[in-house]
Amino acid sequence: MSSEKNMDDYYSKVNEKSYAEGQVYDYENQNSILNEQIERLKTAKTKIQTEKSTFATIKKSTNKVVDKGYEWKGDTYDTFSNDGDALVDDCKSYHDSIDDVIDDINYKIRDLNNQIYENEGLIGWFKARINDLWTEIDNFFN
Repeated sequence: MSSEKNMDDYYSKVNEKSYAEGQVYDYENQNSILNEQIERLKTAKTKIQTEKSTFATIKKSTNKVVDKGYEWKGDTYDTFSNDGDALVDDCKSYHDSIDDVIDDINYKIRDLNNQIYENEGLIGWFKARINDLWTEIDNFFN
């Protein structure tokens, strides 16, 4: 094999190794950003869960007031009963909406984690390739 061919192979391996190292850096940086996003989502989720718990207490109290089974009658009772039922329905709807937001956060965290796992697979592949290239480059000097 000619020395020119050897040098071309050598530089090709060095360039490929540099590219692979850049890819590893990029994927590790992307994972760092994804982990920051996950942490922010977890913080938001915790705050929303706290609000949900607080609201659940309010909702329970509202249900107790409306469902007392009052014995009085008349227009005032009818208005109270209708408004109370509407309030209970609104409370349930709001509570369900909070659940939906928490579900959406969980799905987003899952998606971000899956992206990290995918990136880790690529990082592993590039690191293995770098290892192979280092060996090939090292062998040029034997």
